[in-house]
Amino acid sequence: DKVIDAKGNVVVPGFVDTHHHHRESLARGMADDVSLPVLCERLYPFDAAISEQDMYLSAMLSCIEHIRLGTTCSLDPGGPHMDAVGQAIADSGLRGMISYFGADFFTKDIKESQDARAVPEYMARRSTEEVLAEEERLFRRWNGAAGGRIRFCYGLHRDVQVSPRLFKEIKRLADRDGTIIQMHGAVTPERAQWFRKTHGLPLVEFLES
Repeated sequence: DKVIDAKGNVVVPGFVDTHHHHRESLARGMADDVSLPVLCERLYPFDAAISEQDMYLSAMLSCIEHIRLGTTCSLDPGGPHMDAVGQAIADSGLRGMISYFGADFFTKDIKESQDARAVPEYMARRSTEEVLAEEERLFRRWNGAAGGRIRFCYGLHRDVQVSPRLFKEIKRLADRDGTIIQMHGAVTPERAQWFRKTHGLPLVEFLES
């Protein structure tokens, strides 16, 4: 047996990071000094330009830092090239849950929500059917991968860019496959107000309905 002398130390279980964007390891410093709307304006071009190899390297950097700091599992809410994120987690030996930033509602009339303005033209815009197909593909590829260390959960990018139909369909898939859903929701007062005005209910009550 290997004996580790831990006198004078604190022994704890591995930490779990419940919201970690692996892609942002390479985006550090791009928007540390700005508000959320400007942050999104800076990250959109980054998301559009990052390659699959870049994404793998960014995710691997995250994994290395997790190991160094005692985090043994993380949950990524989605971004471009999620196959590369899954592969980095698999190669690192860590545990992780990955998702997909499902969005099918794009409009230029979200002034109250500030940062929820339309996604620029250079970003990929997918229909409801395309989003659902990609989510199911990722579930089949990654849920239970790497000897069970990786799982997939269905994802919605953010409340203000999801149609009522996509809300319902993602819930149906998550129920069918026995997994969870994650999303960015009510991040700012402006988003919360816009959502309530548009859908007639606050976000949490809307989801319950």
